Amino acid sequence: MPATSAGLFRPRKFAAPASPAAPAKLSFLADLTTDLAAPPGVPSAPSSGATELTKNDKYSVARLPAVPPVLGGHSLPSAAAAAALNAYTDNATRCALAVGENTINVWPYSSTDDTPLTFEFPLGTPAPSAGPLAILTRPAPGTTLDPGLAVIDSCSGHVCFYESVQYAPALGMIRSARSETTVALLAAQGEYITLAENVEPAGIAVATSWQRVVLVVLRDHSGAPHLSSVELTRPPASRRFAGWLRGAAPGELGDEIVAIRAGPPGLHGHGQQIVVLDAAGSFRSFVFLVSAAGMPFVDHRSTVLYALASHLERNVDGLIPGAVLASRFLDLQPLVQDNAAPHDVYVCLVAVRSSTHGLDAEQLLLLKLQINASGVLVLGSHQLPGVLPLLAALPAPSPRLYIPRPGRTAFVYVGNSVIMSDLSPATSATASQDFSYYEPQWEDVVNFKTAVQIIGCGYEDRRAAPENPALVLVTAGHGVVRIERFLEDPTGSTAMDTDPSDPVALLKSHINQAIFYGDSSLVNFDVDASFLLDTIDPAVRSVVSSILDSSSPYLPGNFSSTRDSFSLRLELLRRLIEYTRSNFSDSLYAVLPVMVEALEKLEVASNLWNIIDSHSAEVVDLKSILKRIITHNDLVQKALSQDTIRLFFANNVDEILPVLTELVAEISASNVSLKLLVMILVSTLHDAVHKNEVAYIFGNSEIPPFKLWLFDSSLLVEAEQIYTKAFCSKNEAFQFLDSSSSRNELIQFTETLYFLMTSAIQFMQQTNDDQLHEYLKWYNRRKGAWVDALISRGLIREALAISQKYHDFYSVAHILEKERDQMSPEYVFDKIDFFMNQYGYSFASKLFDFYILKKQFQRILVDCKPYETFLEQYFQENPKNSDEVSWIYYLQVRNFKEASNVLMSLSIDETTENQGVREFNFSMAKLCAIVAKSEGTIVEDGTGLDELAVDAENNLVAIRIQNQLHQKISSFVDNKRELITLEYFVANFLNPKLSRNEVETKISPFFQRFVDEKTLSKEELISLLTSINPTTHGFNQVFSDSLKIAALISNDSIFHKQACDIWKRLICSTDDWGLISATEGNSDEVNKSRVKGTVLFNTLKVVQEHKEIMSVLDDVLKKTHEDFIIEEGSWDEKLQQLVVECNIEMWISTVRNEAK
Repeated sequence: MPATSAGLFRPRKFAAPASPAAPAKLSFLADLTTDLAAPPGVPSAPSSGATELTKNDKYSVARLPAVPPVLGGHSLPSAAAAAALNAYTDNATRCALAVGENTINVWPYSSTDDTPLTFEFPLGTPAPSAGPLAILTRPAPGTTLDPGLAVIDSCSGHVCFYESVQYAPALGMIRSARSETTVALLAAQGEYITLAENVEPAGIAVATSWQRVVLVVLRDHSGAPHLSSVELTRPPASRRFAGWLRGAAPGELGDEIVAIRAGPPGLHGHGQQIVVLDAAGSFRSFVFLVSAAGMPFVDHRSTVLYALASHLERNVDGLIPGAVLASRFLDLQPLVQDNAAPHDVYVCLVAVRSSTHGLDAEQLLLLKLQINASGVLVLGSHQLPGVLPLLAALPAPSPRLYIPRPGRTAFVYVGNSVIMSDLSPATSATASQDFSYYEPQWEDVVNFKTAVQIIGCGYEDRRAAPENPALVLVTAGHGVVRIERFLEDPTGSTAMDTDPSDPVALLKSHINQAIFYGDSSLVNFDVDASFLLDTIDPAVRSVVSSILDSSSPYLPGNFSSTRDSFSLRLELLRRLIEYTRSNFSDSLYAVLPVMVEALEKLEVASNLWNIIDSHSAEVVDLKSILKRIITHNDLVQKALSQDTIRLFFANNVDEILPVLTELVAEISASNVSLKLLVMILVSTLHDAVHKNEVAYIFGNSEIPPFKLWLFDSSLLVEAEQIYTKAFCSKNEAFQFLDSSSSRNELIQFTETLYFLMTSAIQFMQQTNDDQLHEYLKWYNRRKGAWVDALISRGLIREALAISQKYHDFYSVAHILEKERDQMSPEYVFDKIDFFMNQYGYSFASKLFDFYILKKQFQRILVDCKPYETFLEQYFQENPKNSDEVSWIYYLQVRNFKEASNVLMSLSIDETTENQGVREFNFSMAKLCAIVAKSEGTIVEDGTGLDELAVDAENNLVAIRIQNQLHQKISSFVDNKRELITLEYFVANFLNPKLSRNEVETKISPFFQRFVDEKTLSKEELISLLTSINPTTHGFNQVFSDSLKIAALISNDSIFHKQACDIWKRLICSTDDWGLISATEGNSDEVNKSRVKGTVLFNTLKVVQEHKEIMSVLDDVLKKTHEDFIIEEGSWDEKLQQLVVECNIEMWISTVRNEAK
């Protein structure tokens, strides 16, 4: 051994000294733990002092007690020291090894001692670049239980081997040349050792940066230490040449060796398979042999070489066809599952980067292959969960793959996460030429917090039952962590009723672990944002249900104290809410009400139990009533010698509402004091329901209004009746509240009623509930009494604060208005001003809502004048609600244009049917438009005002015609509206040439609206006018009025049709054209008098200047010359008869000339 590497190996035990009476141990492995797996699904405390970090029915994560000083046994290592640490654990010896800057530490990581016996090996002067590599070896046969140690200088290639770490000090002084060798490296050209793996019994295999693999044989054929080396692979000539010319920096020479694995021994123990894989996917299999003379050599005839990357491109799970692939092989493990499985099946861990449409995606794959001398067969692949950074940014160390025996689960270590994925059995029967993407029976991920620095890992095979396969992680500052995968039965099938790969079951498991093990300083229970609501919702509901009924496997089977049971379950639900808030924020609106409802039910039950858990006389009666209710409703399973009440509170809290409702009703009718009843209601409704609603739900705009679970019974009505009996009547026990607790009860009770009722009303308003009107009626009738109960006991400020607390500003306005009778106006004005300044438009809009609903327009126009900005904003956002008052405000501020617009919208509003109001509104709108234009406006506004004025005038024409008709008919019955019936109208005013039945059928739907002075449509008003006899009672203008109204119709086709019908009815149903056309024997005066006496003449005198109306008359006459099918009995048929019999066209022309 060179002098520079010599040193004294000092085994140290940092634990407290053992008792002198204790027998000496033959090996430092004698204190190892033998942990037995707990029954799956029922978490229990870990054995041998290990700290359980999390657990479910599939796996457990525990921190082992043995923490050597190098990992922070007494204090955390410094950041620099932690960064220099490199460690791993050995499956064969169950020891851990950590290499630091100055020492190598070896200890049994499964030791039960907090500070285990640790062997420390000084390294002397640190290497200038790469540090040393250290490998634990199997104990020498028949000599010791302790592992051996091989130390490799990664720069010089020097290898030292020690058979036993316990006897290493003596070996270090002996310096046997048989325990040393040197792997020849071209250090000057940049070659160094990058990887060392234990491939015993063959020895230690090392890989260099030049992709050279050298086997270091540790023992001779007799098993004695004797180091020698055999080169398995040489670097390509191009790489050797590049190295000779200019050297090589780390990573420059291309795809490094990523895995060296030992295959099963063969040839009667004289040979062994060694597998080598590089990052490019080059797979090499060597057969190592020992000659008859005891010399090791490689049988190159049995060497196989395959490029696995070429088999990958068409066999990637989840790859979009046509995507560009960039793959990197990261690790390889032989898959040894059982004796029936072939020994030539391997699982590769591959990082695949695919690029589709310019978008890069990174994923990890498990690739299962069967590789032998006949070739490579891809058996299947599976895409692992999670997303990696791009290949250039893969973390160091790169992801590693472990498949502990019995080979049913693959452990993939990636950064600060461990992916566990079950593997399908690898049997010869399942291997076929058809490739398949396999879906694992179960898969999950354990994430560690970012503060946890993992410096190495290893694995544990399942040697015998009841051991479990495990992944072992070595951390800086937190010791060793073991992740055990439970095997439920020999086939690895699950005992769960549900599919373990079901995302709901998987998420439920994560949630349960988070709330029961959330205090862990190592495990990160947060999940990614990929879960959808249809997965989150059932998972959360299932967890909530298992806590409510105490069926969760994480809860104790029985509690000696019901209070302790409630305390733990309440804490778990609160943790669940916080976990859901931080992990499922996008779905919180749907699941938070479910969790809060469960929390409220549990706390209602808890507070009720706290009241009855005493031995006073009243409580005894209360318990008796409660037990009778529970038994009567069959809410617990009947059994002998059972505590009915405790059993109900443990297993059936979900039914607390009907129980509490019935309990309150029976107590109210019993001899139990009213004070105890009020205490029960305050402690349940306020301290449980109201408190949690305010803490989690109230004010959360993302959660839509929903029906509170309390409203599934009559509990709130019962509670309000008890409130009224106690505080709203002259009950001497509650008349004078002389203690702060009694006053607080009143305030809390009032606030609870107020809150619950407003919540119910908000929900019904959103859902258009049929009972909304009744609830509003009841609420508006009762809430005044609640406020008076506070005011009468000197709690005025509290009454106002209750509304303010929940930003229910409408109720604030109600309370302030109520205080006007008791307080000075200045006080109310100051309060309004405070709320305006404090809450701005949010309060102002509700205040205006209140005043408008109460028709207190003067409050808005006078008291709220200082808040014009809010008023104008409110008028703009609520034009329909505020138009009755906004136009007055606009007149006050001389904004005539806005006033005219508001008046027009108010007048056109279908809800404003009163003719008098509409006439006033249109008149004011017209006037405001005229005044606005006279004050000077831009051209566009002026045009709009002109149109508005014309529109108003047109509407006034129709309104006035209808009003005049109503007044004239009313004058015949002395303005007694009830006498104006359809029968009266038809009997006295109907045109005798019209069919009575047809007229009644046509005008009956709207005639009562006409009588009530409601607005008729233009078509309805025309029908009514043209049905009147124009020759009697002074109705000679009905047809001219009808034509005026028709002219107001904006739709041209409708106008033309209505005007045509009016002209036809006028010509055919009014004047006697046979008499008028019989001129023979008459003087000119008689004929002229008959023409001027016609209804047509009177109508033309009014409308002859209206070109559009007259053009319709021309169209009517013109059509008489056309040949078309005429319906029998129609006005067209009658007009055609007049053309033939009376030459009607000539006489109409005569009347038109006479009317000019």
